[in-house]
Amino acid sequence: MRLAVSRRPLVYCIFLLVAVYLTGLNCIYNQTGLLRYGKSDDCSLFKEGDCVCDCEEPNAGHSEPPIRATQQSVGPEGLVQDSVADSEKQWQQCRTEEKNEGPIHWRGDEKPVLVFEHDGKTKNKTWSTSLMMVTESYNLVGVKQPFYRPWSSNKENVDRFRRHLKDCCDAQKGMILTKENGVMEYDYEFPKLIDNEVKLKLSEEFYDEFPQKTPIPEKRYGRCAVVGNGGILKGSECGKDIDSHHFVFRINLPPLGKKPSYDRHVGVKVNLTSTTTAMIRKYRPVLQDPQMLDKFLNETSVYRGLLVVKRPFDYVVALQKGLEKNMTQLKIVYQNPVHYLDVSWFWSKQGLPGVISTGLYQVTNAIMLCDEVTLYGFWPFPINERGAKVGFHYHNAPIFIGPAAGMESVYDMGKEFMMIRKLHTMGVVRAVLDKCEKSGEE
Repeated sequence: MRLAVSRRPLVYCIFLLVAVYLTGLNCIYNQTGLLRYGKSDDCSLFKEGDCVCDCEEPNAGHSEPPIRATQQSVGPEGLVQDSVADSEKQWQQCRTEEKNEGPIHWRGDEKPVLVFEHDGKTKNKTWSTSLMMVTESYNLVGVKQPFYRPWSSNKENVDRFRRHLKDCCDAQKGMILTKENGVMEYDYEFPKLIDNEVKLKLSEEFYDEFPQKTPIPEKRYGRCAVVGNGGILKGSECGKDIDSHHFVFRINLPPLGKKPSYDRHVGVKVNLTSTTTAMIRKYRPVLQDPQMLDKFLNETSVYRGLLVVKRPFDYVVALQKGLEKNMTQLKIVYQNPVHYLDVSWFWSKQGLPGVISTGLYQVTNAIMLCDEVTLYGFWPFPINERGAKVGFHYHNAPIFIGPAAGMESVYDMGKEFMMIRKLHTMGVVRAVLDKCEKSGEE
């Protein structure tokens, strides 16, 4: 009996140590094995050690006064992990978010709004659009705050993020359909906003057009720019900055080299362009009308590198062969739908609904393929933090998404942007939202 009593403290100690160890693991890992943000999915995806599961460090390291919205607001409940860069170091820790940063959680019977500041006064505007899913209100003054701070790359966070992506979504090996990763006669599911998905069997004709191996090199590119098409690029004077990068990603075939008024703000350099099938559908008559090929060659004459098309249709193959015959510097390849869905799945585990936009997909790939990534033209809101209008695109372009597709299949670009904002604050990517130094001719 004495022996049993004397062993009880030892058993308790062992039990306590095991409990502490398991608690630590739960702080770091979720059921999928990926690092999570924390108890509320708001701790850092990147922080493996010293994680405070509850993130209970109110207002840590943040002295900026909150910008309050209106008396109707319930108040923000979200948490965020910021990293603040200075000349010596970049630090990060779990922290609660000030009331002026992040989405505002509005009552269910109210329409989402955008809060902004005009003439020193806080105002709000109903947040409603048919171009994307709208699920939350945002205080744009607070949303913009992290982009005013000095930024520097955080190598530890970048490396950790790449490791998680490599486990599921290796861009170098999986982004492009090749003869090595493509399977003939396999029913591939291609995500599509209008029809939710399209199943397409890879015929021998399509398979023969795939490269034997991926054209993406194993060695990472240096400094990369991912250029969105947001209206925030208008008047940005960022063309020279964009063109100074080693490698430039672009999205959906925007006009390049055609209008000097655009070029000084968006640049002309391009190495990889990812496009939806909708953006090249206008060239379908190429199978019957040879002049349509001339039109395509003329409109893409400035483009270089890879044109990544989402689905291999017969008219796309005709365009591909036309480029090869004319020995242009542009080559059509096809996006691997398995990789795209894997990347969408990865982000769904971080709280993004449904499939992701082409823009976020390319940002994710760039993180894997480049040493350093800078983003331009990413701002989903129709106004800026001062209430000035911001166009959906910087150029006139057709928009193929809307309520007809069903709201469950429209991108939630507000949430996507907040994820980009988090990557910016963590030193993984740098997002440019303001004017650059003047570029081009004065």
